[in-house]
Amino acid sequence: MTIAPNDFVHLHTHSEFSLLDGLGRITDLVDTSVKHGFDSLAVTDHGALYGSVAFYQAATKAGIKPIIGVETYVARRSMRDKEGKADSQPFHLVLLATDMTGYQNLCRLITDAHIDGYYYKPRIDREHLAKHSKGLVGLSACLGGEIPKALESEDWELARRLAGEYQDILGKGRFFLELQDHRIPEQRKLNEQLLRLAEEQASDVIAAATKDAEDMIAAARVEAAQMRAAAQNESADMTATAQRESAEVRQSATTEAEEIVATATRKAEEMLAIAERDAARLKSVTEHETSEKRTTVDRELARLRATAEREVTELRAAAKREVDELRAAAKKEADDLRAAAQAHHEETRARVEQMSTDLEVKLAARREEAERLDAERHEQAVAQATQLVAEAEQRAAAAEQRAAKALEQAETVRREADEHAKMLVSNARRNADQVIAEARSHADKALSEAKAEAERNRRAAQRQVDELIRQRDSITGHLDQLRSLLTVPQPAVGASDAKA
Repeated sequence: MTIAPNDFVHLHTHSEFSLLDGLGRITDLVDTSVKHGFDSLAVTDHGALYGSVAFYQAATKAGIKPIIGVETYVARRSMRDKEGKADSQPFHLVLLATDMTGYQNLCRLITDAHIDGYYYKPRIDREHLAKHSKGLVGLSACLGGEIPKALESEDWELARRLAGEYQDILGKGRFFLELQDHRIPEQRKLNEQLLRLAEEQASDVIAAATKDAEDMIAAARVEAAQMRAAAQNESADMTATAQRESAEVRQSATTEAEEIVATATRKAEEMLAIAERDAARLKSVTEHETSEKRTTVDRELARLRATAEREVTELRAAAKREVDELRAAAKKEADDLRAAAQAHHEETRARVEQMSTDLEVKLAARREEAERLDAERHEQAVAQATQLVAEAEQRAAAAEQRAAKALEQAETVRREADEHAKMLVSNARRNADQVIAEARSHADKALSEAKAEAERNRRAAQRQVDELIRQRDSITGHLDQLRSLLTVPQPAVGASDAKA
């Protein structure tokens, strides 16, 4: 019998959102379905609906019908029982939403499974499913399903009872026994048992998924190669970016330090010119200035000193602010580089570990399948699996070494940037302090000289005033003598005197 592509729908499919159990990306699954002519596709990730929105959007855009589902975990007892190993290994059950009510119930079940039923995995139970079963269709799932586990142990009574309970919970015609063919002997035996059970229970069966193991290993190889290439490219880009940003930080720090030194030098020269100009003006004070002029000179000197000290204080504060800003910028750049390098290292390591884990899981499945085949295929499969594991370990080690090297290079660049920034800051501070000290020395020297000159002029003027006072006193003495001479009575003139 020939089956058209649109006569078959994959109802049990895991995407990249099924941790350690799915490699297919949402877009790749949709594109492949379109390529093969399917008009519908279901995504049933383990215990979560993380990819449901992205899947719905991609499928709708591609023109195929999205079927939103989940492969949930059913507790062996109650979902609230959480004791030891008995409750750590739940059964599998596939649930598909047929309408908006079913989607809402699916969301409710998954939310409660994470909040109330989480024990190793997010779990529900049949009692809770019965409360939120409207709009849902159920499949008996894979070898880990509750009914398959009963048939594996040849417990037909339990299998019949479970099939009847799920029919009652979900409704007549809404629960199906799921057939799969992954070329596993246990699965082929289970399919025969499920067909027999369907005849006894008058239940429907459904072929949910088929997948060739060789295709899975090939897909894993392609995915691993892509991840390795991406990790190598990102590591190289990160190293180049770190080196470029470090060079920019060093150039910026050098430029800002040169500007600080130039500003400090210019302001010091301006302050020195002002001091020299004021000192020259003070030297032109004449010797005969009065005490009021001397007071003006002292006030001018005080103003000059205050101005010089204020300029020095402002210059030092400005230099300190600029140095602090430069240090903060350099530290921020270095911290950003370190954080980016660390994040890249962690991301690369996580990807490598994820890739290695995925390969180990797939290769373990491949080895188990090979062990059930004939001796020749068994030996070939084991050799191939061993080689793949060795290659994966070597590539993982190489990727981790490259990531460590990139982190080490980023750390070296950050350390060099820190040291260079510290050196520039130290040089700028030392040059600014030297310029300020020289400016203050020149200003103090000019002030001292001006004050000494003013003092000399004052003393010379005082000496001249004292000399004038002494001359005045001398002249006053002579005048007093003259006055005394003019007021003495004249004696009578005798004959002898007259003769004389």
